[in-house]
Amino acid sequence: MPRRVARHAAPLGDGRVVWLFGDTRRAPGHGATMVSNSMLISTRGCFAQVLTGGAVIPDPGVAGERLAAWPTCVISLDRGRWSELFVCTNTIRRHGGFWGFTLLGTSVTRFVVPDGGAARRLETVALSADDDALDHVTWGTASVADDGWIVVYGTRAPTGGFGREVYVARTRPEDIENMARRQYRGATGWGTRRQMTPGTRLGPCET
Repeated sequence: MPRRVARHAAPLGDGRVVWLFGDTRRAPGHGATMVSNSMLISTRGCFAQVLTGGAVIPDPGVAGERLAAWPTCVISLDRGRWSELFVCTNTIRRHGGFWGFTLLGTSVTRFVVPDGGAARRLETVALSADDDALDHVTWGTASVADDGWIVVYGTRAPTGGFGREVYVARTRPEDIENMARRQYRGATGWGTRRQMTPGTRLGPCET
């Protein structure tokens, strides 16, 4: 099996399981031998790669910018004879070494997976603008489907403090790319981004 790191998984409507991985090394003969993300679909102990010749979610930007898309979470919605996937990815810029990268922003990619079939990517949209500041909210840290909503969690490193603050936003699946219709959790309930407040702060030993 190809070598992978940072895995995320979700069940499909037909009983199979989809797996997302970060940096992936592949054997020669399947396109690029190193890609920034990959996808497997498993059933009863059998794993099949989703092969595209490169990363299953194309790296953002243009050649030479050293940008990559790293998966952070995946949601699967059963649509009857097919499943709809929402995969959150962090956009990062590489600059050498194992820890040599800068986190810029977050995007979400939508896939359709027919029952018994292969995944097909439909679109990728931004959840946040690219920003290399250390104190911006990193959306897509985790996500969950809840009563017709996609709930997305984000974290932020407070200026001059330790740990990370936790933020929550939600959107309808059909409005995933519409930032104007996104709702944010505040002290009194759901509202606009201006009303957003952190729910809690995780210390270094809790993250």
